[in-house]
Amino acid sequence: MQQVNSYVHEKIAMDAVLNDTIFQSFKRDNNFRSILEHVSYEQGIEYISYIKQLIAENTLENLAWNKYVENDIYGNTIKFNYANQLNDIQNIDITTISPSTLRYICFGLQIYNYIKQIGKKEISIIEVGGGYGGQCKVLFDICSQFGVNIKTYTLIDLESMSKLQQKYLTKLNVKNIVTLSNVECLNKLVDTYDLFISNYALGEFTTDVQNFYIKNILNRCTNYFITWNSPPINSNLKVVNKKEEIPQTGHAQFPNIILTN
Repeated sequence: MQQVNSYVHEKIAMDAVLNDTIFQSFKRDNNFRSILEHVSYEQGIEYISYIKQLIAENTLENLAWNKYVENDIYGNTIKFNYANQLNDIQNIDITTISPSTLRYICFGLQIYNYIKQIGKKEISIIEVGGGYGGQCKVLFDICSQFGVNIKTYTLIDLESMSKLQQKYLTKLNVKNIVTLSNVECLNKLVDTYDLFISNYALGEFTTDVQNFYIKNILNRCTNYFITWNSPPINSNLKVVNKKEEIPQTGHAQFPNIILTN
């Protein structure tokens, strides 16, 4: 079933690349949603709650919300009205938001905090399994707002997803991106990068594929931020710090874990 779903969502991605009408509504496709746009209304409320906590803990005032929610412009995503939950947040005019975008904002703030922790003002990033590019878009906005220059942001994914990322991020005017398919990436990467990101992707691969990415991609990167969602954690991954995901979207028996070094 996973192979069938993978084939279907790859086809939807390629159709969206080739056909602008399909591109305008690709996030509504049930097969695509089951993989990349399945965050619920209730989970969106939990993300807002944690975003508020991150704002308070890190004194991140006046977030550029109206910039972040540009992620909902393309694809006709399902949105919900979160006015009641957002009424005490400054600098926000739009309160009808995709819960997936709220997830990207929540992770974006956590990744920005990690970048600040490791002392980077300029950074090169690789993301493996970047979906349609939503995390890339939102992280660019957050880093730009708080004075971090993303020199390059390289996304590695299946060929159809890579092409969708290129189209999506170009339409949103995100600069300095490189989109590579998983079959061509090794010939086009540079020797070193500052940060490796993979949320809900690396852990879902077979062990052999995990080992490929750890050996050939992650080992080029000085730091990493990974949300691991399929036990066990690969033994070849040198885990330094780990904490449970907040809000927790994994299974009670096998919670999702955020790994950093």
